[in-house]
Amino acid sequence: MRKFFLFIAIILITFSVSAEVIISKEDMSLQMEKVTETLTTIMPENISALTVSPSAHIGKFFPAFPPHFEIGTSFSGTAIDTSFAKTSSDTFIKMILDKTKDVGLNFEINDNLILPTCAVNARIGGLFLPFDIGVFGVTIIPDTIEKLDFDDFSSTINYLTFGGDIRYALYEGNIILPKISLGAGYFYAQQELGFSVTKATSGKYIDPLGVEQSGLINIDGNANILIKTHTFFAQLQISKKIFFITPFVGARAYYTFFENECDWNYKTQITISDSTPIVISENGEKFTTERKDFQHEFIQPQLYVGAGLNILLLQIGLNVSWNPVSNYWSGGISATLKI
Repeated sequence: MRKFFLFIAIILITFSVSAEVIISKEDMSLQMEKVTETLTTIMPENISALTVSPSAHIGKFFPAFPPHFEIGTSFSGTAIDTSFAKTSSDTFIKMILDKTKDVGLNFEINDNLILPTCAVNARIGGLFLPFDIGVFGVTIIPDTIEKLDFDDFSSTINYLTFGGDIRYALYEGNIILPKISLGAGYFYAQQELGFSVTKATSGKYIDPLGVEQSGLINIDGNANILIKTHTFFAQLQISKKIFFITPFVGARAYYTFFENECDWNYKTQITISDSTPIVISENGEKFTTERKDFQHEFIQPQLYVGAGLNILLLQIGLNVSWNPVSNYWSGGISATLKI
C-alpha cells in the first residue's frame, strides 16, 4: 500500500524543467482535469480485481454443515502508462518557473508502473437459496500516515473504498459440470490527494524588459484533488474444482459515476539584493468534473480468469483481468480462510 501512496504522491509533479513557454491558467486546469479523469478511469479497474472469489458460488450458509463463509485479504495492481502524468507535471512546473532561469525542480517517474491497492474481504453463503454475498473495504485512519517527502515535493493522502456484491448460482455444479453464477455489485472509492512543492534557491529573474537579474527565489505551489466514484457492475462467472485447484473464468460490465474536485495555486517570490521582493503568484482555479447521468457509451467491459489453490481451509486465489476498450490489465491475489 505504501508503494501506492508513493506513486500517487508523484503522479502530478515529476519532471525537472526550466520555463521557456508561458502556460495559461486554462492550460494548467485542463492538464489537472486530465490527470483526475485518468485516475477516475483506473480506480474501478484496480478495485474490481479485489472482489474476485475463485469459486463461482461458495455454497449455502444454511442449511449446510459446516455453514459456508470465507474471510481474508486481497491485493491488486493495474499496469498503467504514466505519460498523462508527465504532461501534466511538466505544465505545472513550467507555470511555477515562469520568468525565472537556472531554477530546477526535480522528480522522475517510470514510463510504466503498477498501481497497487488492497482490501479486507468477507463472503457468506445464502439462506436456503443458492446465493452468496460478499463485502470488502479499506481505509486510511486520519493522521496515521505522515506527509511523504520527495526532495522538493511532498504529498498527503486519504483513501477509502468499500463495496459488496451478490451472486446467484444458476447452476451449482456436479462431479463433471462447473458452477455458474450471475452477480451484481457496487463499490465506492474516495481519494483525497494533496500535493505541495517548496523550494528556496538562487537563480535568475527575467524582468518585463527581458533583463536577467540574479537573486534568491522562493517557490510555493499546491495542487489538490478529491476523487469520488460510484461503480455498479454485473458479472457472470464459471468455476470448477479439480482436486485442490479451482480454475475460473468470468466477464464483467461496469459503469462509474463520479464527482471530482480540483484546485491549485502557486507563489514565486524573487528577492534581488536589498530591494522589495517581487512576487509572482496565481490563485489558480477551483473546479469540478462529474458524470451523474447514465450514458451507455461509458459502459466498460472486463474479462477475467484465474485459479484458486485450496490447502485445507486456506484458499490462495490469483486472477488477471483485461479491459478490451481501455486495454488496462490488472491482477489480483487473495488469501482466504474458506469454510
